[in-house]
Amino acid sequence: MGARVSFVQRVRDSIVLKSPDVEEPIDAYFHRRLAALVTAAVHPTPLRPDHITWMSLFIGWVASAVMALTVFDVVGDYGYIAAAALLLISVVLDCADGQLARARGGGTRMGRILDGLVDSAVLVPFYVFMGIDILLRHGWPYFALAAVAGFGAWIQIMVYDRAKSVYLANTRPGAHADGVETMEEVLAEYEEIKRSGTLFERFMMHTYINGQLKLSEKFSGSGALNLREVTEESAQAYRARFRPTMRLASILGLGTHMFFIYGGVLLLGWSQWGTVATQVVFVTLFIPMFLVISRIKVMNQAP
Repeated sequence: MGARVSFVQRVRDSIVLKSPDVEEPIDAYFHRRLAALVTAAVHPTPLRPDHITWMSLFIGWVASAVMALTVFDVVGDYGYIAAAALLLISVVLDCADGQLARARGGGTRMGRILDGLVDSAVLVPFYVFMGIDILLRHGWPYFALAAVAGFGAWIQIMVYDRAKSVYLANTRPGAHADGVETMEEVLAEYEEIKRSGTLFERFMMHTYINGQLKLSEKFSGSGALNLREVTEESAQAYRARFRPTMRLASILGLGTHMFFIYGGVLLLGWSQWGTVATQVVFVTLFIPMFLVISRIKVMNQAP
């Protein structure tokens, strides 16, 4: 019988990063450390990563419901604080499902696709109600600002996730466990799922191929990858060329956007300009930064 691992040790073991080069700072130093507590708690239990993913979706939808009730004055301004706290919990659980999968030896493609769909299913309704709140408080010009910020955030998150996979594919041998895949692999699994998968699995794979991969190709010039053999020399050359860009781009991911979203909503408990301030950051800082970064060919696979 093996030695019993303490909770503290499980927490330490649960802080598993894909790579310091691609991790968002807010995730590495905040979200994932909170998620490690969840991972350590559920690791000895029968709960699977997809269970944590569904919990994240449920709590994210509760956050949107509380946000809606607050926006339409069903509850008081304390609802903003509750909605922000619930969204934070959803984000932490979103980190925990991947950490639990890696702690147990790696996840599956379907698990990653489900995780991506849940991210969108949490973000979109919350952002819509936040936009309605901005419209009711400040009028159409500020709502237009939020719309531009939201569209920009969607593109940035999608392209950053793809650039992250490309970077890992070219700097880490055996990076398939982190979501790196070829189109041939994706299509082969899709054919298998069409033969023997459930209706929901077919829906997820269809959405992934015709949604995320095609949109990634449109905005970033790369869909699924054409992987090549990674050597230590090629990895070092690729890292030397693109690491500064990836570190800069790491603030454009989902975790950073979520931090500003729930942070802005939290501030509504004290100032009506909390969410507008975050939209200004998205439009005046994140979008220009994305435009500059996108001109650097991070998506190129050859170093």
